[in-house]
Amino acid sequence: MDFQHLQAFCRTAETLNMTRAGEILCLSQPAISKQIQILERDLGGELFIRQGRQLSLSPLGQLILPHARIVIQQVEELQQEAAQAIDPLQGRLVVAAGSVTVAYLLPEVLAAFRRQYPKAQLAVFAGKTTETVRMVDEGVAHVGLVSSKVIHHHLQVEPLFHDAMAIVAAPSFAAEDLAQLAAGPWLIFTRGTGFRTYIDDFFAEHQFVPQNVMEMDSIEALREMAAAGLGYSLLPLRAVMEAIDRGKLHIIHKEKFIPVSRCNSLIYRKENSFFLKEEFLSLARKFLRD
Repeated sequence: MDFQHLQAFCRTAETLNMTRAGEILCLSQPAISKQIQILERDLGGELFIRQGRQLSLSPLGQLILPHARIVIQQVEELQQEAAQAIDPLQGRLVVAAGSVTVAYLLPEVLAAFRRQYPKAQLAVFAGKTTETVRMVDEGVAHVGLVSSKVIHHHLQVEPLFHDAMAIVAAPSFAAEDLAQLAAGPWLIFTRGTGFRTYIDDFFAEHQFVPQNVMEMDSIEALREMAAAGLGYSLLPLRAVMEAIDRGKLHIIHKEKFIPVSRCNSLIYRKENSFFLKEEFLSLARKFLRD
């Protein structure tokens, strides 16, 4: 039984999408499919139920998954410890974070890390808070940065900085009051995410019910759609500052309807400490802490 086949199985089981699993493992979708087929042959049964393009775990897959996760975690920790023992400066560090963090905050931290440890192997994954938490919890990523509240008994959660938020729209949009603002149209992040929970909580607190809503799963797409005049959007200020400076967006100010900032935190497993991880955490604190 091949370790890489177990990795392909676990990532596919978590995403239920072979293309997404391939992106995480830096493999093509056909390569993931082939590895799973070989593993199914080795185990003597199907691991997934395939219905068109939809995947779900088979009973055998549900049975195997927790065992496969343990094997992967143990092997990766063994590889990491071996690399650190041979040369602490040549190990591998995996970081997971949200798309805004990856695009606007991590480059400075990663550049400093690369300057200090040029031989280290770096991998960075951008995803939702739930994906980041899962990757760190399972040992796939060593450090995560999340912008939503996380309570997890296996993980250390360390508040780092606050991210300012703003309601923005194209210059042609200028709601005179909250009723007109609620009438929209609105561009809002998709359901089932920490960011959407933040938005829904903010609206509920002010008894604000946005109408004519379009949902998207990309902050960058929401920004560009807002700039194109398709509606109002509530977004991280750092993600829209350039568009504001260029006159493509402006901030909608309404008294007593000002979005609160979001707390961004480092997450990591305390028991899995090694030199490069601790150095990255130190740099993240240095560059990002309020």
